[in-house]
Amino acid sequence: MQVGAVMSEVLSFDNIEIDFTYFELRRDGERIPVEPLVFDLIRCLATSGGRVLTRDEIIRQVWGGRIISDASVSSAIKAARKALGDNGEVQRYIRTVRGRGFQFTAIPQSVRTESSTVLEKPAQDRRPSIVVLPFDVSSEITDHPALADALVHDIIQSLSRLRWIRVIARATAFQFHPRDLDLEALCHALNVRYCLTGSLEFASDKLLLTFDLIDLADHTEIWSDRIAEPLDNIYAMRDAVVNQITSSVEMQIPLHEARLAHSVAPENLDAWSSFHLGLTSMYRLNEQGVRKAIHYFERAISLEPGFARAHAGMSFAHGFLAFHRFPGADVNAEQKRTFASAERGLELDPYDPFCNFAQGRAYWLTHDYEKSLELLKRSTGISPSFAQGHYSTALTSALVGNTADAYPAAETARMLSPLDPFLWAFYSVRALACIFDRNYPQAQIWANKGGTAPVTTLMTDLIAVIANDLAGDTHSAMSWSEQAKVRRPDVRAEFFIRALNFRDIKIQKITIDVLRRYGF
Repeated sequence: MQVGAVMSEVLSFDNIEIDFTYFELRRDGERIPVEPLVFDLIRCLATSGGRVLTRDEIIRQVWGGRIISDASVSSAIKAARKALGDNGEVQRYIRTVRGRGFQFTAIPQSVRTESSTVLEKPAQDRRPSIVVLPFDVSSEITDHPALADALVHDIIQSLSRLRWIRVIARATAFQFHPRDLDLEALCHALNVRYCLTGSLEFASDKLLLTFDLIDLADHTEIWSDRIAEPLDNIYAMRDAVVNQITSSVEMQIPLHEARLAHSVAPENLDAWSSFHLGLTSMYRLNEQGVRKAIHYFERAISLEPGFARAHAGMSFAHGFLAFHRFPGADVNAEQKRTFASAERGLELDPYDPFCNFAQGRAYWLTHDYEKSLELLKRSTGISPSFAQGHYSTALTSALVGNTADAYPAAETARMLSPLDPFLWAFYSVRALACIFDRNYPQAQIWANKGGTAPVTTLMTDLIAVIANDLAGDTHSAMSWSEQAKVRRPDVRAEFFIRALNFRDIKIQKITIDVLRRYGF
């Protein structure tokens, strides 16, 4: 095998291309907007070799085996046909075989062949890059012999949806193996910065996965973890592993990039370094940190005006200032900047989960919760591992009184990102949902968890005041109120209600009465 030889991940038929590397559908070289699930369906059909795929096969490959209605499959087929310029009557590409399933009738051809030993990184592509290598399997499981390769394939697909990171295609990644890994050769052959490796073993009824994230520039291990998942539901297990790894990579690489950027002179920072420094400043969750984040995002945009994520970061920062209403802040101006930056980011990249999230948060800020939920759910639809999207969905659902959706969304966020800078919020939103359900003992437990997270905010304290008081623990409520007043001596009960505009008027009155009893 030639080290670093590249295999194509692009299929072509007629004037259409399916690009598996960048998850794009193109006609005559122009990108066709398509939902991620519809893209997965087109890929599933196009790579079937002309076989008739049953609905069960399609559900297993596209939806991961989850319970899906026939109407949902039919809707996705219709969207796939529309994207390809097909329809249910002509059926030029996707043919319905009654009583059997669906057949892809075109014959896709590879448009690239095996090429040179070194992948050239585009000159303007400053994104972090990663290769996910095949897992080292120490023991086989006879019922699922291809599980290890399937997991790596799913992880590559999931990471590619993040948009901000360049992911080496599966066909290339699988030409290397961790057992005889030469880090120098890997870095040179693929022109890649990060490498994710893993070892897989099966013990009794569990899958055990140990994986490491390596910086190939200096061969240092920047993060490692171990996952144990039951094998009783193989599809649920695959989703859990893929989402947890994707979420962890999404947090660890930006943190590492920010640490590297701190050693660079400010005048030499590029757009990506400035963006990552902006994120870490943002995560301080105080006015000084957020204003510093805005400075970094502005620099990133000045260096690269089309940097969608920098615009989304700018929106998030201005939204934070508008939400917290710091003394002297022009709330209306901050809200306008929040919307303008979010809209620009989404215009530049409508398929970036962070950009959809930023637009959803902008609508949330003005209490347009229906539009907010639509965009927040779109962000997690694009990237199911996006913890912030799940948390904000939980909060918005709770505020409109839909606590049944709030609980699982908050728990999903916590499971995906147990070390998240917004961990306080993952706990506090559960406390809010419990308050809305009048389950005050549980509200107290979750509010206190939020208040003792590594990073907290004024809202954490106020929620803890309310939850502890309603649970009958006035001593703890007083302690939390004193902490809140140290942060913001000027804060009043009305601030809490303006910031979190509950649809439940009775809850509004209860929370205001509690806060006023403690001098707010």
